[in-house]
Amino acid sequence: FHGGKAQITAFAEANPKGRVVLVSTMGTTKPESFYEKMGNGHIGFYKLNAEAFLMNSGLPFVIIKPCGLVNTPGGKAELLVGHDDDIHVKPPTVPREDVARVMVEAISRPPAVNLRFDLCSRAGEPTEADKVLAAAEFPWQRGGQAAAVLVA
Repeated sequence: FHGGKAQITAFAEANPKGRVVLVSTMGTTKPESFYEKMGNGHIGFYKLNAEAFLMNSGLPFVIIKPCGLVNTPGGKAELLVGHDDDIHVKPPTVPREDVARVMVEAISRPPAVNLRFDLCSRAGEPTEADKVLAAAEFPWQRGGQAAAVLVA
């Protein structure tokens, strides 16, 4: 967390109008996940805190949260987009090449900003990276009008 915070702060100071693409991980909404129990654990907790720091930094961002990374060739599978660990596929994997393709798309094609989404893959028609970013948007990010009153 401290390393991520330091990098985001340094980037923001040098590039106040820059955009950040951050690769985190799925599983940050599950406090009892495998990653939370490895070693001294809490990997997801710290990644989630780094995500929150970025989202509150004022910088435009895209946070990609891949499931299990694999070294198989990219561009050969259907890419699945979700939010809050709601993708359930077996095996929960995504090629590193596909994550990289989505990262390049996010940084090179504005206005992909203020998106945070899970990314996995499964056998099926290959998905273009721009379609992933479009699928990652919530309806209110597409220009829809909405209002809400939240009481905590």
